Amino acid sequence: MNRLLIDIGNRRLKWRYLSPGQQHSGAIETAPSAVIVQRLQKSIGCLRDPDRIAISSVADPEIAETIARHASENWNAQSRIMESLNQQNGLHNCYDPPQTLGVDRWLAMIGAIEHIKCKKTVGKGNCEQVSKGPLGLAVVDAGTAVTVDLVLVEDNNKARFLGGVIFPGIETMQDALVRETIHIVRIEQSPDAETVSDRQAIAWRDVDFGADHTNAAISQGAVCAVVGGVDFAVRQFGTRLGDKPQVFVTGGDAGAIKQGLWGQCEVFENLVLDGIQSIVAGNMNK
Repeated sequence: MNRLLIDIGNRRLKWRYLSPGQQHSGAIETAPSAVIVQRLQKSIGCLRDPDRIAISSVADPEIAETIARHASENWNAQSRIMESLNQQNGLHNCYDPPQTLGVDRWLAMIGAIEHIKCKKTVGKGNCEQVSKGPLGLAVVDAGTAVTVDLVLVEDNNKARFLGGVIFPGIETMQDALVRETIHIVRIEQSPDAETVSDRQAIAWRDVDFGADHTNAAISQGAVCAVVGGVDFAVRQFGTRLGDKPQVFVTGGDAGAIKQGLWGQCEVFENLVLDGIQSIVAGNMNK
């Protein structure tokens, strides 16, 4: 069984291809439905056509529908459009109705719980069950928007989503500031940075805190706002639980957040895809 897992965000489409004993992954820029299939096909390259496809999308629904239609007509593959449910993989959803919760948040929480269950790196080793007992978990997804969601993992088979917060991401804050002011120019991207997270990390590392020019001041300010927001949310969650939660971070700006947070956190490349894989394949080793 060959499976293609797809996470369509506001700016990027990430994919993971699973076949017996193998795993491949990649990413492309999110594009209109008219061209997205060609870009995805080129990114996947010479991999065998998938038998099953699972898609998570927070972008235009037409993009996911176009990919699913292409999969049926050209690959003879069945597609599943993921959605937030009342309960799935042992996680209970506090939203009512549950579908109003962003599916990326829902799947990231399921992926994070899978990592709690299994002491392993994705694609390596076997799941080793961890000790039972209540555990607080703050799941941070840092991209166009930043979400911080609180999960109480009660044991290996049951968890509850207790609520979360949403605020603008690092680049979104910078774009808004440039757009709404007259004398601040758009931030120049470093030629050494390949991703948004790389750019923020370079700005954070190479410039002493307290910038001496506007571009760095905007960059550092946006990082401060996001890191401070994440830190405050985690502290509030800790107060609610009576103990500090573990912090799992994913998304394009995860690296910048990890550098800025005072407390420890773990960074994962894509908890959304991890969540999809946990649902459709049983666990992240399949």
